[in-house]
Amino acid sequence: VNPQAKVNLLWGTPTNSRRQAIVQLAKISLARAGFDLIAPGVTAWSTQLSSSNYDASIFAWARTDGSVERNLEYYSTESANNRMGYSDRNLDTFLSTIQNTNLSESSLFDTITRAEDLIYNNSWSVPLFQTPAAFAANSSLGNFKPGSNSLSAICNYWELTLPGAKPFELFVAAPTS
Repeated sequence: VNPQAKVNLLWGTPTNSRRQAIVQLAKISLARAGFDLIAPGVTAWSTQLSSSNYDASIFAWARTDGSVERNLEYYSTESANNRMGYSDRNLDTFLSTIQNTNLSESSLFDTITRAEDLIYNNSWSVPLFQTPAAFAANSSLGNFKPGSNSLSAICNYWELTLPGAKPFELFVAAPTS
């Protein structure tokens, strides 16, 4: 039997059954590759995000901001939301350019792509999954387009139409009888 490399994983509260299941699956898969995943749940896990006691962590962000600048708060070196302390000067330059420069659509796309390449090529913040979402809508509702953020059901609320409804009445629950 080959010796296994130990990996300390910070993943969340012991009562989080979804993350518990993810950790169990990861433990089995990583054991086949020669890794011993040490991953007890930690009640105050978020206070440990900057701790050097862990080699990796499972951390979830619920991005509600659909703006181009939304990654700045997670990936830039000086950001308060960069809780793992990741730092890359080139990435900081790209993110600053996105935030502070009026780029053409093609330049913006190119800069975002180059920034995301740095994040993924360095294997920092690799996505494990996207929580699925389900939507139900009145068949008369027009212009419904699910979006890509955590408020995806209302990403284009200003475009929604429903015969006889006034703006924002679409978001008020109908009285039950």
